[in-house]
Amino acid sequence: MNTNTTIGLDLGNKNHKAVGLAPDGKQLFREEVVNTPESVRDFFTRHAGATIGMETGTHVRWIAALARECGCRPVVGNARKLRLIFESSRKNDWRDAETIAELCRTNKKLFHPVELRPEERHRLLQLLKMRDVLVASRTKLVNSVRGLCKANGVFLPKCSAESLPDRADAIPAGDREMFEPVLEEIESLTGRIRQLDGMIRRYAGDHFKEDIELLQTIPGVGMVTSTCFVAAIPSAEIFDDPRDAGAYFGLVPRQDQSGDTDRPRHITKEGNRMARRNLVTAANCILRDASPETGLKRFGLRVRGSGNGKVAKRRAKTAVARKLAVVMAAMLKSRKPYDGSAGKVNRA
Repeated sequence: MNTNTTIGLDLGNKNHKAVGLAPDGKQLFREEVVNTPESVRDFFTRHAGATIGMETGTHVRWIAALARECGCRPVVGNARKLRLIFESSRKNDWRDAETIAELCRTNKKLFHPVELRPEERHRLLQLLKMRDVLVASRTKLVNSVRGLCKANGVFLPKCSAESLPDRADAIPAGDREMFEPVLEEIESLTGRIRQLDGMIRRYAGDHFKEDIELLQTIPGVGMVTSTCFVAAIPSAEIFDDPRDAGAYFGLVPRQDQSGDTDRPRHITKEGNRMARRNLVTAANCILRDASPETGLKRFGLRVRGSGNGKVAKRRAKTAVARKLAVVMAAMLKSRKPYDGSAGKVNRA
């Protein structure tokens, strides 16, 4: 058992670079590990008991699980916060592995360790990502059809993406054949999206039914937003204070303060990109004129003030998305439904 050894593992698609350090920082070995389950398992077995540091990335889930299975102690660092590594002027894989090992050996806090999602949430998030890919593909096709029609002086009526093929009668008969393959593909993608919607509902209903139904008591929050929020967090208990949810999803401004200067910056955009986008979409729905009057809507209108320009609207939408994340985190912790009149969790 190498309980005193710290190993930095720089993960790659073909192979991984491993650097082992003794407690005093002396380098014990450098080793290249082929990226196959068999090679990785053999490496971890030979170094059972060691602390294994690695960054978040494509392969981190199965490699961290294999490390635990073989008796090692995996520590996963947030790659987006490790500027010491990705902004180094002398960056290469071996130095990255050595830096990871040194950070894990001396100060794990500087390694920004993260908790990986449980398997049920990870699988749900994968289903949502596959749906997101299909929706993006359909949107691109719809925009292409509309754009090409405009170039020919044809303006298709406003409608949802899934109903566009049925509303394409405005396309001249001579051009219809050219657009037919794309319209058929839009119909096919719509069917696949509905298929995935059913899979998501069934899986989410089996594992997170109460959480998702609770979040949907917020007007403007539907199946996709509530499910994505639940899937994107390891558990509601990661938020000691629900107000931390805004930062968790990258909806708070960056800080750039020095002396008497405090420059305004854009939001950090940390955390899960898909969940953040869904929160912003829900915020946009909440702020619509036709949406019901709620505390979240009133908050957004106060932020927007009297301005109706793009900047004011964008600022209000981001603020509501941040507030929405906080409210949703508080609801999951308190198990209380949304109180629209007060704009917060019902504590009665």
